[in-house]
Amino acid sequence: MARKMTEWHSKRGPITKIMLSDGGKGDTAPLALELWYDSHEVGWHLGNVGFDIYIALGFGVLSYFMKRYNIPTTPLVLGLILGPLMERFFLTSLASYVTPAEFLLRPRTAVIMGIAFLFLFWSLWPSIKELVRDVKEKLNNRSQAKT
Repeated sequence: MARKMTEWHSKRGPITKIMLSDGGKGDTAPLALELWYDSHEVGWHLGNVGFDIYIALGFGVLSYFMKRYNIPTTPLVLGLILGPLMERFFLTSLASYVTPAEFLLRPRTAVIMGIAFLFLFWSLWPSIKELVRDVKEKLNNRSQAKT
């Protein structure tokens, strides 16, 4: 068994050397690249066209850019996992009413929707303030330029 593992690792070229030369400094990019390469190779041997592997690679690239530009990844994960469930149950509950207005006028639903809109407005408030400030500055600059 040990000989097979040695042969298996000896088939890997520069990627394994990069991974082993890390010295435990915590750089996981070479390890991720090695694992992606191995899973890609196994996927092709099993008759899989590699679609799942490319999806995982795409999410890895998306995660890299989200981390680079300080965009939180938790809302994306929650949205991808809980989004289809919430949509299905929302449509199921909406189908039991004649009109959407009847659904939204129920007290419990109205409170929940009100809280949702409050949080939406609260999260957009800094952008709205900045936009209003920029518009006021432009209007002041135009009025000063005319006089």
